[in-house]
Order: sequence, then C-alpha cells, then structure tokens
Amino acid sequence: MQEPYSIRFVRSGGILGHTIRTEIARDTLPPHEQRELDSLIENIGLFSSQSFTDHNYPDQFQYTITIIDKNGSHPIVYNESAIPDQIRPLIDYLEHNIRVKK
Repeated sequence: MQEPYSIRFVRSGGILGHTIRTEIARDTLPPHEQRELDSLIENIGLFSSQSFTDHNYPDQFQYTITIIDKNGSHPIVYNESAIPDQIRPLIDYLEHNIRVKK
C-alpha cells in the first residue's frame, strides 16, 4: 500500500478511564517507517469495518483504529481482551508513537 492515508488511534478506558489518541499521516513519515506501517496494516487487513469485542470487563482498554484513505474511513474496534495476535504489533507501534510525541 503506497497511496496516501492516515491512521487514527484511540485508546480509552483502563482503570483511570484516560483516553490517549494520535493520528499519523503516512506521507509525513520517513521512508523506512512508511514501509513498516504499510507492512503492519497489510498483514492484518484493516480495510473493512469490523469490531472485535469480548465481554465488557471493567477497567480494560478499548482500542479504535481508523484508516482514512481516498475511499473513506475504515474503523476497527478491539477490547483489550479480544485483541488478535496479528494486530498487537500495530497497537504497540501506535502506542510507541504516542510516547515519542510527548
């Protein structure tokens, strides 16, 4: 995937109920990070709206990842207890991006 897109990430909930968010425009990243992000997204097929939620356990995080491209928005929602293994690297990448921006 080399077309322009951005990715919006929101983590909400948890014990304190604190929300963190970031948005990354692919074109603003260095080339090696563009390739890394492209790979993470392509490997998990984020381009269909979906929701993966398990039981609503108190104090767990909820993750919303939205890809915004020329075809519109493609959101997915995960509760912490329902995150598939193949999406964990993308969530880690996005959470790291938030820490680096602070």
